[in-house]
Amino acid sequence: MSRLIFVFLFFSTQVVMSQSCKQELLKAYKIYAVDNYDQGFLLDYKIEIDYRESIPTASDVVKTYGNKHKSVLRSNDYVVFQDDSLVVSVIEKSKAIYISKRNAQPMENTLATAMNLQDSLIKSAQSVTCENVIKGGKQSKLFKVIPSEEVTNQTKVSEFILCFDPETNGFLSSEIFYSEGVMNNIRVTINEYQLSYKGEVFSGNALGQVMNAKEIKSQYRQYKLVDTRKYNNQ
Repeated sequence: MSRLIFVFLFFSTQVVMSQSCKQELLKAYKIYAVDNYDQGFLLDYKIEIDYRESIPTASDVVKTYGNKHKSVLRSNDYVVFQDDSLVVSVIEKSKAIYISKRNAQPMENTLATAMNLQDSLIKSAQSVTCENVIKGGKQSKLFKVIPSEEVTNQTKVSEFILCFDPETNGFLSSEIFYSEGVMNNIRVTINEYQLSYKGEVFSGNALGQVMNAKEIKSQYRQYKLVDTRKYNNQ
């Protein structure tokens, strides 16, 4: 799952364009680019996608939490349960449940990989500017990153903006802009982010969230069950 996270801005004061902005951003980012989730994690955010064509803005609220053994990903349309061996996805709209083997790269490692990837993009950026802004009536620090020409050519990302709480270095929001393609920009606003999560993820195993022994739970009897394990013997 992904941890690529983006921004909405308000008033700006002074703007700085120097190596100090890049170093300050990398320092703030380092807190989140971790590879060890033994202490658990929780990320609650709203994502909004604006399109170039006359397509309505798409939005969803997503919450993911867990540890290196179990994790849950919830949105308005689906929920995904993951344990050491299986991934169970419940899709509300299509009334379907998918069961598959756990990917070689679990959800929490995917989050770390995403953050480390952005860390690399920042280091190779052709420019990073920063400024103090007022966001929701509170002082925040906004960073504007222009990727290198090579990155823009490969990803079509023309700019991304990240906003932090200067007191805690807490991630507030971010926004990514595309130079071409169907999507114009993606905004993500962080509601809650914990680098250490001690709450219960779920009781039992992932399969037990939708099945009792060999029978599907009553609330899911109208769902189509798709078990992909038999197609993947790796």
